[in-house]
Amino acid sequence: CFPLQELVMVSFYNNKTLTKTPINHSHSYPFETHPKMADKPDMGEIASFDKAKLKKTKTQKNTLSIKETIEQEKRSEIS
Repeated sequence: CFPLQELVMVSFYNNKTLTKTPINHSHSYPFETHPKMADKPDMGEIASFDKAKLKKTKTQKNTLSIKETIEQEKRSEIS
C-alpha cells in the first residue's frame, strides 16, 4: 500500500525525460550454454536403488465426524 503522496507524485511524472538504454545482445542466452538432454535418460540411479533401505511407515486414517456427532457436541457446549 503506497502513501497518498507517492501516488500523487506518480501521476505528475514526466516520462519525456527518460533516456534510451542501449541493449547489448552479444551475450549468449542460458539455454545456449546448457547441454542438451539425451534421448534416453540415465537409468543408473534407478537400477542401483535399494528398496530395502526405505523406512517402514504406518498409515493413520483420520475419519471425519458424522453430522449427528457434530450436532451432539454443539449441544453439549451450549449446556
